[in-house]
Amino acid sequence: MKDNKFRDYLLQSTAAIVLVLMNGLGCTQESEHLDGVPTIRVDNEHWQTERSDGSQPLRYQVPAADRIILDATGYQFSIPASLRIGSPTMIMVSIDKDQQYGIAWKPGTTKYTFSSQTLHPLKGSQPFPGLRAGQEIVIMIGHVDMSANATSGSTFFSFWFAFVDVL
Repeated sequence: MKDNKFRDYLLQSTAAIVLVLMNGLGCTQESEHLDGVPTIRVDNEHWQTERSDGSQPLRYQVPAADRIILDATGYQFSIPASLRIGSPTMIMVSIDKDQQYGIAWKPGTTKYTFSSQTLHPLKGSQPFPGLRAGQEIVIMIGHVDMSANATSGSTFFSFWFAFVDVL
């Protein structure tokens, strides 16, 4: 099962990532396009979280591409007050064990292009090769804690994450 495979390699990554992966086998929805580039809009329908009504979150579908856009315009993140931050600080993209990437979240910026020029490979990862048909991508938006108390050098707290199926 893809979700178990993802869970296994995510736990082995260089950053200790703190999140709960819910069953992501819900419905799918095709992506939009901005300027001809597949675009993923951050919303609650795709947020992989447990639903009070028992429904499954949607999964994004995008065509194979060298780049995609993440658009969080207008989305309000639920950030724990204990973190004492006003917005996310990092976006993580995970494709496989050797394909994990990060890009800094910039205050006031809500649209991010994911490409080989913008996604930074995490330790042990190859440069971003683009999205290939058949891949399952996980996109996580959250906060990286680089404090001395963090385990393995840093801890990632996810505020929103979604599954993306590449067609």
